[in-house]
Amino acid sequence: MNFKQVAVKILACGAVVAASGCYRLIGGEEHRRKQSIAKHTGMAELREAAGNYEGAADEYRAVIELAPRLAEAYLGLGNNLNKLGRYGEAAEAYRKAAALEPQNYDFRFNLGVTLARAKKYEEAATELEVAASLAPDKAEPYIYWGSALREAGDYEEAAAALARALVVEPANTLAHLNLALTLDEVDPARAAAEWRKVRDAPDALPEWRAMADERLSPGEED
Repeated sequence: MNFKQVAVKILACGAVVAASGCYRLIGGEEHRRKQSIAKHTGMAELREAAGNYEGAADEYRAVIELAPRLAEAYLGLGNNLNKLGRYGEAAEAYRKAAALEPQNYDFRFNLGVTLARAKKYEEAATELEVAASLAPDKAEPYIYWGSALREAGDYEEAAAALARALVVEPANTLAHLNLALTLDEVDPARAAAEWRKVRDAPDALPEWRAMADERLSPGEED
């Protein structure tokens, strides 16, 4: 092997070392990014557990800066904004999570409930209908869907959604309560039957029983 051949081999080896070093650098940056995500996520959970929802929201924003396609970070941000009563901002966080994972029940359900809290009832009903389609064996989305429809003034559709909740869970007292409130507007006789179920339910909250007692006249109590 002559000098020229040796020089070529040395240059080739140098190129391999440089390339592998570059890979190590990229791998190191990615490792540090993941460590930062884990650190901010852990801090967010600690701050949320301590009731520092603003601090937790800031940590989730830091995660989103590092990983803008991490849907769970938007969920965490939305949850903490919800606890702060900032429903419009929380809804936007959930909306971004749902855009990344449109078939995720939790994202669509949380978005719908939060829109209802923001008094955007028609938008809430749309999202909760999607949530119900993603989890047809859960009473929960039908109950909140029906409640949003009632607040939007669509009593017939609200009653239908709540009736579906009771097909899934016939003994769900919250569903009976919401159906009673809805039927108060359109069918007082059927509403009275639902109020009796609420009053007699073993898991009814005291305030629910008080509402039933207020609405049931003496002749309707039995």
